Amino acid sequence: MKTLNTQQPVADIPVIRAEQLEHHDLYSYTAEASELGWRPGYVPEVLGTDMGNGQPFRLAHADAQRFMYRQLFGCISLTVFND
Repeated sequence: MKTLNTQQPVADIPVIRAEQLEHHDLYSYTAEASELGWRPGYVPEVLGTDMGNGQPFRLAHADAQRFMYRQLFGCISLTVFND
């Protein structure tokens, strides 16, 4: 049986869709963690998506105010604000 090489089980990877996000610049999106339904302290390393090239977002930077994601092999960035 073939398995995916991910750090998280596939069923546990949250999926982000464009309609959940605010579009800013050409390839820049933002969202509030609470609007995505994320509980306090929850910071996923990987986010699935059907946006852009369809590749997942990977966590690039995290601090107390925000989590910044970049799409693998793509140019879309996503900032999730920790409210």
